[in-house]
Amino acid sequence: MLGGLALLAGVSGLALWCGTWPGSEQAFQVVALLSLLVMFIMAWVVIRGYQVRFARLLETQDEVNRIFRFSADILALVDAKGGLRSLNPAWTQITGRPVALDGGMNLLDVVHPQDVHVLRAALASASAEPRQVETRLRRADGGAYAWVAWRMVRLPETGQHFAIGRDVTEDKAREAQLSQSQKMETIGQLTGGIAHDFNNLLTVIMGSLELLQRDLDGADAKVRRRIDTAMAGGHRAAALTQRLLAFARCQPLAPEPIDPNRLVAGMSEMLERVLGEHIALHMICAPGLWRVMADGHQLESAILNLAVNARDAMPDGGQLTVETRNVSLDDASAAREADVAPGQYVLIAVTDTGTGMVPEVMARVFEPFFTTKPAGLGTGLGLAQVYGFTRQSQGHAQIHSGPGRGTVVRLYLPRLHMEVLPEAPPEPSLAPEDGQGRGETVLLVEDEEVVRLFAAEVLRDYGYNVIVAENAADALPVIESAQAVDLLFTDMVLNGKMSGRQLAALFAERRPGVPVLFTTGYMSGGALNLGRLEEGGEFLGKPFTALGLAQAIRQKLDGRGRRSQVQSGA
Repeated sequence: MLGGLALLAGVSGLALWCGTWPGSEQAFQVVALLSLLVMFIMAWVVIRGYQVRFARLLETQDEVNRIFRFSADILALVDAKGGLRSLNPAWTQITGRPVALDGGMNLLDVVHPQDVHVLRAALASASAEPRQVETRLRRADGGAYAWVAWRMVRLPETGQHFAIGRDVTEDKAREAQLSQSQKMETIGQLTGGIAHDFNNLLTVIMGSLELLQRDLDGADAKVRRRIDTAMAGGHRAAALTQRLLAFARCQPLAPEPIDPNRLVAGMSEMLERVLGEHIALHMICAPGLWRVMADGHQLESAILNLAVNARDAMPDGGQLTVETRNVSLDDASAAREADVAPGQYVLIAVTDTGTGMVPEVMARVFEPFFTTKPAGLGTGLGLAQVYGFTRQSQGHAQIHSGPGRGTVVRLYLPRLHMEVLPEAPPEPSLAPEDGQGRGETVLLVEDEEVVRLFAAEVLRDYGYNVIVAENAADALPVIESAQAVDLLFTDMVLNGKMSGRQLAALFAERRPGVPVLFTTGYMSGGALNLGRLEEGGEFLGKPFTALGLAQAIRQKLDGRGRRSQVQSGA
């Protein structure tokens, strides 16, 4: 620009100087034309520069408009009182509300009541430095609130606030699921430890009461009635302990290939009796349903617990639907749930038309001892047992509910990918006298002293010779020796470096063909697949009775034909 002016000044000066020459009119006209040409070129350069700048400005404005229209985040201008002066379409996508600025929209009107003071404080303290705050926005459909993380900055020239709001609802849900999962895991560890101790105590208490019944055979009715009452209380405590272990995912399971349709259909009569005449039962069993590997008795108990809860939620009658179908969870679907693996599952859904639950209650329904029923009408362990069983079976449970909208609980069990073998014929039941020993030697390994003393007393009482060991280290010298042993009876969870399973594996090497009987009331670290116990090993769950122990020993001994010695060369 300055160069053009200098050129113009030079040409003009030349024209004036030429005009002083005599007869130089033609030269003056040439120079004047040159001056006009230079001025035209300069004007064209200036105009072209403005055109380029204007085009760039329009391009930038177009980019800003595209960002404004297509951004997934809310872009807003908010005044100091929360009034919305500008909004992009993401507002509608997140809240379901139209952008209607002419109606005097205010952000404070759609914020969760508990977050109003948070937003007001953020607007009052906003400055040129960005400020972050999270609030919940009420959706237009009245559903769950949308969590929005705001980043605000105050514009000094207008006093308004430029705000960017990102929808973090799914992130919040995942955080809540993870927190809930961690809380349930912590409660489960505590619950499992308590249940483990109770199982050992109940084994001794109930077994001693049983022995007392035998010793007092023929006693007066009053004494026997008191013993029977104590035994009944023991059985109830044992059932309670099993539910605690189920929640803690520490209960011993006996999984087997199951046809869920067959199991559900077989429960129809029982469910109808539980529900009563005022509740209609509907069964929807999908054809071609996959098989699952699960404990059939525990699965029946889970469905029954759900039916009982549904019945109590429909005091005036209603409808209960039990549905089965095949489902496949991809990576995205599995990611929405905590600790859920993608894959193929069999879904068992139990849906009622009852009163439903508020979110605060629904968030706690799987916790042990949490119940909304009046005192004495529920232990609060039904849904806890359902939760623990499905998790221990490598599946998961979901619950969806709302006030006045009923409840649906979905159980997902992994599909069984294997050929199902024909069912083995049921074993004949044992008569009480079959528990009597014939002088056989039992190696008893149990780290809980009171249980060890009780079991040894029972076995000797029934005619067995007993070698007692507190742990695997104490049992190894016996196994390595030449002393005859007819059966190993060991707890699966032992103190020390070697577990009961490891001890049994070593025992099988040293004394092939000698039977093994396992016991436990607690399995830490996951499911116990009794179908995969070492060959020749079976299982007796705690708490067990004196007769139950003697019968289990007798049955294992009768399953072999010879008395085995230590393997030669061991």
